Amino acid sequence: MKFSLKGLFTAVLPLLGGLLCYLLFRPDTYISTLIYGLLGIDGFKFNFPVNVLTTFTRNFVPDICWAVSLFLFLELIFSEKETAAVTTILFAVLTEMLQMTDIMPGTFDVWDIIFETAGVITAYAVTTRKGTTSSTSNPAPCNHSRQ
Repeated sequence: MKFSLKGLFTAVLPLLGGLLCYLLFRPDTYISTLIYGLLGIDGFKFNFPVNVLTTFTRNFVPDICWAVSLFLFLELIFSEKETAAVTTILFAVLTEMLQMTDIMPGTFDVWDIIFETAGVITAYAVTTRKGTTSSTSNPAPCNHSRQ
């Protein structure tokens, strides 16, 4: 993907989605506390029912969003989907591994790696068009004349 404002906007959207999940479902996190402090509010108190959907949203959707956003940003920088995908997955594994030490706060969870990788693979698939080899390929001419 060539650098563009549209590409930048597309990369920021999942980042905002992940932030929204943190604000709504995980108000106790550092980022939520920071945002609430900047806004001068005490936070939001939602009583979401505890079920599979809310648990998945709370625990994994922000990670998926961060991974997709990082992939899209790296694609803008490297202009190669494969490099962006591999770098994002390696970064996800590294950050989870660092959580097993005292170097990075958090709790190691192999499911985070699995869902982040699934998010990158999905973003890769969605942003890849079948049948196109490059952005400079010439499409077949279209004949709109009536006979």
